[in-house]
Amino acid sequence: MVNNSGTARRTTRTSSTTRNSRAGHGSRTTRSSRTTRTSRAALVAAVTLAMTATTTSVLAAPAPPAPAAALKWKTATIATGDTVGTGAVRPDAGTTWVAGMAVDRDASGAHIGFTPTIWERDERTGTGWKKLSTDPTSVTADIRFNGIDAVSARQALVVGDHTDDGDGIVTQHWNGKRWRTVLAPVPAGTRTAGFLTVEQLDAKNAWATGWTQTGNGVEAQFQHWNGKRWKPVDLPDLGAGPDGGFELRGVSAQNGKNVVAVGGLSTGGQTKPLVLRFDGTRWTKAALPSLGRVQARLLAVTTGADGAIWAVGETRSRTGGEAGLVLRYDGKKWTRPALPKDTPALSSVALSKGDPVLLARTDDEHFPGLIRTGKTWKSLGIPATQGGKRVSVHKVVAHGDTLDVLGSHPKGQGRLTGPQLLLTARR
Repeated sequence: MVNNSGTARRTTRTSSTTRNSRAGHGSRTTRSSRTTRTSRAALVAAVTLAMTATTTSVLAAPAPPAPAAALKWKTATIATGDTVGTGAVRPDAGTTWVAGMAVDRDASGAHIGFTPTIWERDERTGTGWKKLSTDPTSVTADIRFNGIDAVSARQALVVGDHTDDGDGIVTQHWNGKRWRTVLAPVPAGTRTAGFLTVEQLDAKNAWATGWTQTGNGVEAQFQHWNGKRWKPVDLPDLGAGPDGGFELRGVSAQNGKNVVAVGGLSTGGQTKPLVLRFDGTRWTKAALPSLGRVQARLLAVTTGADGAIWAVGETRSRTGGEAGLVLRYDGKKWTRPALPKDTPALSSVALSKGDPVLLARTDDEHFPGLIRTGKTWKSLGIPATQGGKRVSVHKVVAHGDTLDVLGSHPKGQGRLTGPQLLLTARR
């Protein structure tokens, strides 16, 4: 654990359908299947970063609050070319792992698939970034790694997609010596599926959220890891009704009796934030502050050692305007802390020394991030450029006094992402 009417359902449906259009397995596909997949490759740009949770903000660039003191960001290039980093974790104080994928192209430059990848940096050796040797069972498949978490240098999990010719969702377990593929079950008739996030509490407890697309539509995927295998989580009736549905976009655990998953619940044409709590025995739906007629969903969550929970996401007004949303649980009730004016939709949250750190994914406009000390929000001061190139960021993780932010040098709207970056600051 180192760490619109129907908006949620429609967004999930779109991204899942697009995932089904991924280009094929390179030389392993037939000519006809490769042609079919390649004809759909234009859709890939819309989904390569869908797991980072939000759409680009249409708000005017906000005037951020005063910067937090003593945050000096160092930027490192993880990988060049068309690459995507989706999750980061520090299994120990000197090591960083970043999970994601490389975008494969044919001789003409057309997109043909993905290669799931984990990059590693050991700051003690100063040798920079390298690719880890993961299990080739899934590395040779046309999938993505969408999330990673670890409790130590000997226990980690990485989660990805359902393979076109596989029987489940690809995950890999690290036991300190090697990565081993473990497939998570999917319903009969699954067309596409995948885990977007994973939270590992210990060797025998981890949870992953994602999606499954069958002939009946798109449904949330939520499973538990017991150290050997994945099993779907039994959830209570959420009251969505025959025309509603729900999605789960994030999960976090403080211990085995305090696990929380977040997303959106759509009922009667309205999408509202959804929080599910596990007390070690059963899952229940949390009572949240009313947002009135505003559409909203949660996209990420984190839990603190003191039992506090912070969840972030987005709201959409009746006129279509988007804004950031943050909810806080203090051990007794949920509240909605006010955010600085013009905070865009928020995609990631972490707790650094007990302080919440918020990030927004805004490809076209810079947002420097937020950190709250006491009751005051301050700017993280994430730079807008590096080496004369724009910087786009989408995920923040915390380990001790270290903050790591995943980002990239964007190539432009509608194009696959460029070189992957890790921005690091110490408090």
